[in-house]
Amino acid sequence: MAGSIEKRGENTYRLIVSDGKNLDGSRCRKTKTIHGTRKDAEIALAEFITEVNRGMVPEGKSITFEEFFHIWKEKYGSKELAPKTYSRYLGMLRTRILPYLSSFPLDKIKPTDLMNLYDMLENDTQIKRIAKKQWAKNSKTIIAKNYFRTSQTIKCNVSKSSILAIIS
Repeated sequence: MAGSIEKRGENTYRLIVSDGKNLDGSRCRKTKTIHGTRKDAEIALAEFITEVNRGMVPEGKSITFEEFFHIWKEKYGSKELAPKTYSRYLGMLRTRILPYLSSFPLDKIKPTDLMNLYDMLENDTQIKRIAKKQWAKNSKTIIAKNYFRTSQTIKCNVSKSSILAIIS
């Protein structure tokens, strides 16, 4: 795939990559503007060509996270995931992630935005309460299973009911 660099101003360059032809026969070109030296532009052009080849450059304007969510839901999630996994992901996205990230342009989400989301989720009392309840339930089950496995191995004479009384 061919690419070129066009000087736009002082330390400003436009990267142009040809992406074949559209259905009507016109050339399909992807462009990106960068600020820096000519050498920076050459390095960025190589990366941009790779992105275009992989189909990672969005068509036209930037989409929001919510718009991407709807595309993902229809084109990937409903087709590729097991039904329970899909419904669980939808629940987490709708209740936790979309309220925070829905209006963010997808190409503008930064690591700091995700760190803020993690902090918000960490401070959410409902999540803590559910996680604590789930951990307590799971830990009792794990402790009981491990004890019974061990007690059978070493031939202990402790009954299962006495163990359940201890851990509950």
